[in-house]
Amino acid sequence: QNNAANTTNKNSRPGKKNSNRGGGGGGGGGNAAQANNASHKGNRDNTKSISKREKAEKLQEDKRKEQERLRREEEERQRLEKEAMALKAKTQAEEKIKDYRASLEEGTQKLEQMRATLSKRLDLRGRNLDPDRSDDRSLSKLDSSVKRNTALNKKLKQISDENKATMLQDVAKVNQTKYVSEAAAAIGEVNFKQKDVAAVAEVCSLLHERYGEFTQNLLPPLEKLMHSTENVTVTKKRNTFRLILELFLVGVHSNIELLHTIVSKLVKEILGEGNAQNALALLATFAKHSKEDILGTSPTYPALGLGPEEKDYDLAGTSPEEVKLAKETFASEMEATQLQRKEHTILKPNQQKHFYEIVQEAYNAGVELLFQQCKDLRKLEADNQKAINVKGELSESQLADYEAARKSFDSVQRNMITISESLDKVLPPLPKEEVTQMSSEDSNIVIAKGFGSEFNPDGHAFDDDETRAFYEDVPNLSAQLPTILLGTSQPSDAGEEGKPEEKKSEEAAAAKGGNDTEVEPLRMDQQLRLDDLLLQLQKTVNKDAADKLSLEFCYLNLKSVRKRVVRALFTCPRQRLELLPYYSRMAATLTRVHPEVGPSLCKMLEDEFESLMKKNSLNLEETRVRNVRFLGELTKFKLLPFSSTFMAIKVLLDDFSQNSMDALAALLETTGRFLFRTPETSVRMANILDVMMKKKNAKNLDPRQNTLLENAFYASRPSEKGISQEEVPPLHQYIEFLIFLKLSSSSVMQVLRQCRKLPLAEEEVTNFFLKTLLDVRSIKVSCIPSLALLVSGIARYHDYITVDFVDAVLEEIIVGLEQDDYAQHQHRVSFMILLGELNNARLVDASIIFNTLYLVLFYVPNSRKRSDQLSKLFHARLVLVLLNTCGKNLSKKSNVKKFDMFLLYFQQFLLTLNSTPYELSYDIDETFQRLKPKMVRFKSFEEVSSVIVAIRREQPEDIQMFLIKWCNKSISESEIRESVKNENAMDNHSSDDDSDGHSDSEMGEDSDESQSENEAEMDTKEEKLEDEVEELSESSSSVSGSDSEELSSDTEFSESEESEGEEVVSVKQNLDHLKLSQEEEDNLEREFQLMMQESLGTAKLASKSSNVNLPAANRSLINKFNQSSASQEKSEKTDPASTVQFHVMIKKGTKAVVRDIQVPKAATIAQANESQKAAEAQERSEIKRLVLEASEREEVIFPKARPRGRW
Repeated sequence: QNNAANTTNKNSRPGKKNSNRGGGGGGGGGNAAQANNASHKGNRDNTKSISKREKAEKLQEDKRKEQERLRREEEERQRLEKEAMALKAKTQAEEKIKDYRASLEEGTQKLEQMRATLSKRLDLRGRNLDPDRSDDRSLSKLDSSVKRNTALNKKLKQISDENKATMLQDVAKVNQTKYVSEAAAAIGEVNFKQKDVAAVAEVCSLLHERYGEFTQNLLPPLEKLMHSTENVTVTKKRNTFRLILELFLVGVHSNIELLHTIVSKLVKEILGEGNAQNALALLATFAKHSKEDILGTSPTYPALGLGPEEKDYDLAGTSPEEVKLAKETFASEMEATQLQRKEHTILKPNQQKHFYEIVQEAYNAGVELLFQQCKDLRKLEADNQKAINVKGELSESQLADYEAARKSFDSVQRNMITISESLDKVLPPLPKEEVTQMSSEDSNIVIAKGFGSEFNPDGHAFDDDETRAFYEDVPNLSAQLPTILLGTSQPSDAGEEGKPEEKKSEEAAAAKGGNDTEVEPLRMDQQLRLDDLLLQLQKTVNKDAADKLSLEFCYLNLKSVRKRVVRALFTCPRQRLELLPYYSRMAATLTRVHPEVGPSLCKMLEDEFESLMKKNSLNLEETRVRNVRFLGELTKFKLLPFSSTFMAIKVLLDDFSQNSMDALAALLETTGRFLFRTPETSVRMANILDVMMKKKNAKNLDPRQNTLLENAFYASRPSEKGISQEEVPPLHQYIEFLIFLKLSSSSVMQVLRQCRKLPLAEEEVTNFFLKTLLDVRSIKVSCIPSLALLVSGIARYHDYITVDFVDAVLEEIIVGLEQDDYAQHQHRVSFMILLGELNNARLVDASIIFNTLYLVLFYVPNSRKRSDQLSKLFHARLVLVLLNTCGKNLSKKSNVKKFDMFLLYFQQFLLTLNSTPYELSYDIDETFQRLKPKMVRFKSFEEVSSVIVAIRREQPEDIQMFLIKWCNKSISESEIRESVKNENAMDNHSSDDDSDGHSDSEMGEDSDESQSENEAEMDTKEEKLEDEVEELSESSSSVSGSDSEELSSDTEFSESEESEGEEVVSVKQNLDHLKLSQEEEDNLEREFQLMMQESLGTAKLASKSSNVNLPAANRSLINKFNQSSASQEKSEKTDPASTVQFHVMIKKGTKAVVRDIQVPKAATIAQANESQKAAEAQERSEIKRLVLEASEREEVIFPKARPRGRW
């Protein structure tokens, strides 16, 4: 309609123009045109209104359809939820009914067992209280032989529930009238277990029914065992007490006083008169098995859970009849058991109440014991945790103490639970923790303790009791030494008060005697003893050894001895810093007996400190560290005054040079925390630490010095800030769970469905999701293909995420190439695998893969952090990883030309490497064999470069066929024959020269014989060589595919031609398969040296012979590096520095041939020789440096006196 209106308007415009041209004569036409325009305008308005109305109706229709769809989806969702809820309710109802039925059946079985046990006990009790004993006539009919009775008594020592029936039969068949005491003694040894007590009681019941004196003989040994305190375990006492109780319950004896005596004694032990833990164990056994009969408490019947309701049966669709029947059976069994229990009464109510009160008294005492052990255990746990924080581990004694305390607490708690259940009581809860941690008032973060006694609950400046005991509990040797060795007498107080004049005379005599002992020189035995003790000084590595050695020094009470001891302590080796605490303890111990020891040692160390501060030699660093650490240890023993320690710290802090910073860090690590936690020095130490940190921040120090000073600071004053853990939102945790844990090859679709439900429209969620996908290090390598498939699935719904992901992967690869950090190797390999899997998932095309491969090969970073060789080797590894991942896709027909060209460049790159590790070489061969098995492999950089130039010039369609043709052109039959002839001529020439030289000098007749032998052998070798040449010519004419590859890998002839008289060294063999590992080369070298020694010792030096005497394989090896005399002279003149001369001895029979060969420096053996020479030179220089440093340190520590005057 709009188009029609526009056409009408266009047609009307010319009419309007004509009417205007027509002038006055066209007035009627003008009115008609105006009417026409008005009608067209109305049509346009109508058309617009109709189109708007249609659009509105369409929008309303779409909205109505969308609402209808949403309503249907909501109804479907509600229906599914109702079905799920109904199914869940049905399952729960079925499980509830099933569990209730199972509990009813189990309770019924337990009640039946209780009734059977009670019935059996009532039966035995009835028979034992009124026994029907047999007369002598009936007993005489039984077997009463000694043999049978002896065997039966042996069996009575090993009664168990398994052999109970047999034992009852044997007892019924044997007459034991004369052996009742022996039978009672056998049972009284209590060699059975607690589970067999019922069987033993049944056997005892039968013996009691038959023999009246059996019980009288049985109870005394049992009572003796209960009251015994030697060589009787708790288990045996428990079994004995259990048997006495069971015999009382079945009526074998009615001695209630015996039970009362045993229980009363156990209660006294629990109250503090014995071993409460063992007493509680025995009392728990008594309370558990005498709950209803002696204590009078209600028996423990099976408890039932909450039964199902009527709606449960409706939901489950089952009938309640079966449950009701099981419930009625349980109720009837319960009623019968309760009725039987009421009829079975042994003690009167007042007696039961008395026993109950006794056990309750023990119960109250046991609760107090349990609470006390709980507190002790928690305090021990806190101390152990403190020790772990300080030392990192617990000692064996600490672990043993904790295990013993834990076992004791568990045993007491278990026994108290049993007693509380027997008394129908509830055990009170354990006290809350009081000493397990220190926390701030406004947070739950555990904080470190502050300095001084204000923050230290133990009141000392050390971290634990063991360290405090080491530095403060110094032994008093005065109590262990005789008075004469102390230098002064120790008279009693009465003597001092009564006779002051005698006291003065005794002191003078003692002093005189002491001076005499000091002036007296060392005897030979004392000298030997002192030397032995000084040798033991460096073996003092524990506290006990230091205390013992200090005592031994005190027995040599001479001034010269003390001086030597102080000197020996002062000269502690600087490499043995672990001895300093024990040396300081020895000094503190000796100072309590001889007060001059400590000050003398401190004076020597202070003088050494001042001397070292005046010298700036780096060789004295270890001596400085030893000096300041020794000063710190003496400070903790309070031998060195605090003022002297702070003066040393101030001197080091004012200097603050490299040497001073190392010494300052060592001093603060040793004694900084002690000074910081000591009340009188804490403020000053805190100020010094602040000054040190300000100086550190003001200077631009290297990382090592920064780390030293920070470690010293935090060792002296730990940070009081707790460790705060960042909270991760639940959605982020779920994303990490899906990607890191759940993603696998079998769950890709499931994870994809869950990821589609994530609110990826939110920017924060999208960024975190992308970050999680890029965290390849947190994903297993086997799951990287699954990750690529997941990203491919997400691309269908959120393509922008896939684009960002691929860009980020390529960016990570480029960043890795720029940084070239060896610590990121695994990270970079993972991203290369991911890129290959993205290509397999068709998210990245082949052009990007080829660009990445060329980038890895030829990228050179701006700044090198390591050698080019290592970087190139790793770049080759990255290329192999990517090719192994997606190489099959690159070798398809569409990309085969690009792929072949890249492999040529890759070969060119590999040939630029000086040497390739065996592992990498094997991987390269495997990759080529798997992707391009017929690819030609080149062995020289020049050849592959020429091939690449030729390919660029000729632009062949099939590169592989071009390479095959190239190889066929480069190796011809004439070149092979010429090379072999030159080789034979060289062999003849060298053999003649060698034989002549040796015949003139040494060998004589032997050289003629060897020459004739060599000529004969040479003829045979020439024939073999001609056959080999013919074979080579035949193979060269039919080279194609893999054959060309084998030929190029075996031999490659140079294009240069030499004269027939000269030796042509043109055959280069590929000896990669003959390369040995380092270990094999070392073994070969050792065996070769042994062979050389044997040859030189047993055989005369044979004449030099040509390499024709060698086997073909060895001759080919020598021909690779050896040259003829003429070519050798020529090569030496032209480039003498390009080869290395080696002497090779070859043994044949009893003759040895020594040859000189020229090996190129690029060969492995030449490089190994150069490396060995360089290592030996470096070792010699290092030994020289160490000797000079040692002599310099010796001059500093022990300066020699300068000679005065002239000689």
